[in-house]
Amino acid sequence: MVNTCSTQDLQKIKQAFQSEKLILTQNSVWEATPAVFLSSNEEDVPDAEVIRTSVNNLTLWGKIGIADRPTAERVIKWLKGLPANKVLGQEEARRVRSLLTRHPFRIWKECGHWLNLAGEWAPVDGISYSLTMQSLVPWRHLHKWVKQETADLHRLPTEVTSNSPFAHLPTLATHVEERFHSNPQLATCAVTKEWLVTLGTELRRIKLDTNDDTQRIRSLANSLARTNWREVSDLEIIPYIDGTPAGTPRQADVLWLDDTLYVDHLPKAKLARRVPEEIGKAFGRVDIKAALDYSFDRSAKDIREYLEENFKLCPASTIPEETVDEVEPLPTGYHEEPGAVADAGADQEFSEAGGSENQAVVEPEEDDTQDTDATESEKEQDTNAIVEEGQSQPRSSPKPAKPNIIERYAKSQGFRKDSGDRFSHEDGSWIARANGTRFPWERRTASGNLVRYYWPKNHCLEREPLQLEADVWKLIEQSPQTYALILSDIKGNPVGVTGSRLLAMRDEGKVTLYPATYRLVYDHDDRHT
Repeated sequence: MVNTCSTQDLQKIKQAFQSEKLILTQNSVWEATPAVFLSSNEEDVPDAEVIRTSVNNLTLWGKIGIADRPTAERVIKWLKGLPANKVLGQEEARRVRSLLTRHPFRIWKECGHWLNLAGEWAPVDGISYSLTMQSLVPWRHLHKWVKQETADLHRLPTEVTSNSPFAHLPTLATHVEERFHSNPQLATCAVTKEWLVTLGTELRRIKLDTNDDTQRIRSLANSLARTNWREVSDLEIIPYIDGTPAGTPRQADVLWLDDTLYVDHLPKAKLARRVPEEIGKAFGRVDIKAALDYSFDRSAKDIREYLEENFKLCPASTIPEETVDEVEPLPTGYHEEPGAVADAGADQEFSEAGGSENQAVVEPEEDDTQDTDATESEKEQDTNAIVEEGQSQPRSSPKPAKPNIIERYAKSQGFRKDSGDRFSHEDGSWIARANGTRFPWERRTASGNLVRYYWPKNHCLEREPLQLEADVWKLIEQSPQTYALILSDIKGNPVGVTGSRLLAMRDEGKVTLYPATYRLVYDHDDRHT
């Protein structure tokens, strides 16, 4: 057809191949003309898609504009055609990441876009933070707005991230402030560690290339020299950025907060890795992270010799002395009680209108055993009971109450109702009210083994956001196989949504988790059918 068609028809064919993914590549991926080549190797562009070897000799490819080999210019042109602020497909994202490591400076400057932590091809003027391998921190639990404002640089080498324009981006690690979400249990009293005091005291003498860097590191060194060591249990923290909750709570094993280093019960070998990692996040420098690694639990003499050999230090006499007590008092705002440390500001509430704390304002929760249809029926009965003075009006018969959602779900799974709070299956398994758990229903096998806990609500997530209390979401995150929601689909039928599925939908961008009482919003634009 291409050999015999008119010039006008040829242009239409070329345009179709240019704009639509009509070419099956060697990797069994469908692509458009700008993203596929006749041949390539790793020295050209990593992971470039090529025409299948069985058909790569067709004259068709040259006539519709398939390039022989990928070049930086063609790569830039393809990247400029990607949709902005949209989550890239798996194959597209894989290829983009490979290209970013090959041509980082040109792509940043000429495309004006970069891949953010949300997997979106985002304009660089909307990037506020960076995530590098040197400042790597847990980030998957962060809220979407944080991921959207953070450039993913962790595949770039240090010699790239330490130069402009990447060096001018503040790292995410230096802006995320971890706070207590729940009160950890204190296992021991606060103690001082000689190696922490020595390292902090000696780093107060550091002299760097710029005065700003010098003052920042010296300020952190002052805090390090005052730091006490506390062993705790159940260390749960929540991230903040500029006083705003930036993610969901997570379990932690080490936390450096307000001149105190909180550590869980860990083997010394693991502490030797985790403590320098935690403290090193605040300093944000590879050389100081190396000093922390070396200094862990070493003698003061060894630490001083290391710093003198590897850093430029001012004379000790030029640095004002700071008093370091044997045991520091708890920071302002902390009220220690037996066996627990108070939540630093976490008792206040957070409102979407502009609040800044991690606890959410929670709307009254509906009775799980009631359905909205039943409530409307009761309202109608009350209305029918009202008559004008002096008149007699017969009361209409009430409509039969619609089965609540847990009953409808149980029936859909093959269970029959034994009583108001129990449903049984012919295989001996059963669903019944649970005692002493945040999820009010449970499913067990015939032998009594737990299958899953259920949290039912007659609510369609595709129609409107779902509001969850923080402790409900926490249980889902901790044991996604054990906990599930029972919701309504778009047709009103009950559906079970496991915790694993919810977390997968969050990671894929199908639902978005917002602060306040956690609100799940179905993203119709990214829905896959």
